[in-house]
Amino acid sequence: FPFVTVPPDRQLLLDERALARTLQRMALDILRQTAEPQRLVLVGIQRRGVELAARLAILIAKETGGEVPRGATQLPR
Repeated sequence: FPFVTVPPDRQLLLDERALARTLQRMALDILRQTAEPQRLVLVGIQRRGVELAARLAILIAKETGGEVPRGATQLPR
């Protein structure tokens, strides 16, 4: 992927397009498994989970036409 410089000791697993496809599939899977999407709430676990929940909420909202409430939590250390 030309816009990402990956250090030699690391491996790129998903480029931007692959990540977008994966998130879209996740959003659609969530909708398929949710009997009442209007009651759906996404809660992200602090650090990266909050960002993931936000991205999924946007994709789900595009599919359903409704806003998806979100929250955040942090696990105790």
